Amino acid sequence: MTEVKIVQVSEKDLPELIAISRETFAETFGKDNSPEDMAKFLDENYNEDKLGGEMATPGSFFSTLSQVLSAILGNFILK
Repeated sequence: MTEVKIVQVSEKDLPELIAISRETFAETFGKDNSPEDMAKFLDENYNEDKLGGEMATPGSFFSTLSQVLSAILGNFILK
């Protein structure tokens, strides 16, 4: 059986968190939005200032779900 890990994200992981967040949002909602609207939303909501600020909010917990020796599978945020 493959081991799955949940890991708390730190500031050094922010670029990877932004990338996976943008990718999963676009895959989920891209078909329902124009490319222009999607690009605008991603640029406004999945950037270092926005996610970094949310990450610094007391009580927020950002994490990734990954397989050991493999790529990140997804992410989630607890507030």
